[in-house]
Amino acid sequence: TLQRWQVDQSLGDQRPCRTQTPTNKLSVRERKHVLTVANSDEFGSLPPSQIVPILADKRPAQRRHKPRALGGTAFNQLFSWNTLTCRRR
Repeated sequence: TLQRWQVDQSLGDQRPCRTQTPTNKLSVRERKHVLTVANSDEFGSLPPSQIVPILADKRPAQRRHKPRALGGTAFNQLFSWNTLTCRRR
């Protein structure tokens, strides 16, 4: 393909261009906010790999509830990985 393009210079680069935009692309407002935070005095000298954890630590913690314990009241109601293993002697 490159050789064909080099033979006829008028054709130029004929690779198809990407016409669709990613679905998770930041909006102009979101991009501006991210750049403002990244360039602030607090984070201006840090890489993104350090900025993200710092910002995550500043978020309020969410309350988590202990999951409900499972229990069987009759035979064959509750199975676990360790109850199905066989012991060979």
